[in-house]
Amino acid sequence: QSHDLEKLTKQVETLSQQLAKIN
Repeated sequence: QSHDLEKLTKQVETLSQQLAKIN
């Protein structure tokens, strides 16, 4: 369960970085 949360957090960070590049 905690592992899944860590996985999601990493995905969110990746998406945030991609959005930062676009904006």
